[in-house]
Amino acid sequence: MAANVDNPNVSSLQLIVVYPSIGFSATFILLFRSLLTVVLGLEASKSLFSQLLNSLFRAPMSFYDSTPLGRILSRVSSDLSIVDLDIPFSLVFACGATINAYSNLRVLAAVTWQVLFVSIPMVFLAIQLQKYYFSTAKELMRINGTTKSFVANHLAESVSGAITIRAFNEEDRFLAKNFHLIDINASPFFHSFAANEWLIQRLEIISAAVLASAALWFIGMALSYGLSLNMSLIYSIQNQCTIANYIISVERLNQYTHVPSEAPEVIEGNRPPPNWPVVGKVEIQNLQCFRISKQPPLVPHQLIQNSYFCKNQNNSIMLEKKADEKVILLSEEHKV
Repeated sequence: MAANVDNPNVSSLQLIVVYPSIGFSATFILLFRSLLTVVLGLEASKSLFSQLLNSLFRAPMSFYDSTPLGRILSRVSSDLSIVDLDIPFSLVFACGATINAYSNLRVLAAVTWQVLFVSIPMVFLAIQLQKYYFSTAKELMRINGTTKSFVANHLAESVSGAITIRAFNEEDRFLAKNFHLIDINASPFFHSFAANEWLIQRLEIISAAVLASAALWFIGMALSYGLSLNMSLIYSIQNQCTIANYIISVERLNQYTHVPSEAPEVIEGNRPPPNWPVVGKVEIQNLQCFRISKQPPLVPHQLIQNSYFCKNQNNSIMLEKKADEKVILLSEEHKV
């Protein structure tokens, strides 16, 4: 269009209409992209949330006995928040920045084709730096998620035992431990930020080398697109690294979506009669004791043998216990 400004066959109206058309088209495309990102991100988040919720609700009690509460809280809070808000828009920004970077490189190569001798090795070097960064950044994000569960677990235990903590005047000790856990959690975050700055510094050096090589042959448009390439390349790889780090949250959520569940809620072959219960009593038949793991029991064996159960004539078991005693019943059918 700039070349046809002095062309008498092109009217001023045509020149004026073209640029608003480009602007309105770009606005419509951006609006469509944003709506599509929100809709697809919402559907993906709802799918992960429903799978996680169903898995946690159907998990056996042994899972909650062996899993700290902080691990569950960190996944349903911070990890799920990253899936809801950060991953969809980071993915869109990464794709847009990558397309912009390669478009700038293509225009720069069209103006000064000699820059390809420098840009192609530099792009290869940038990809190798990105892979080297991934191997460290992913582990730092995993450590960050693990240490964050310690903070959540300690906070939940402190809130539930606040009365006992105040009764024994241990507020300072719990507060100091909370600050210590926060410092531990901040350490991998700081190292992750430092690794990100390490990558950006080297990408800026690569982009400066491409810009300097373009300035050797041509001045003007080459420098303009070279400066744009500097920012777009850094922004592209930075967003790619960000989305790769956020995928760790999806990995952590996926771990708890495949927890072995309890027996089905309804077993058609073992349904009670329609008038159940007929009598207000509980009878336990064919009760057997077994160990869940190969570890020795927490209670001494002589106390386990001192049972409070006694058989009656109907081959059922009646339970007699005191008010302050705790008893766990394990059935052979469900293996609770």
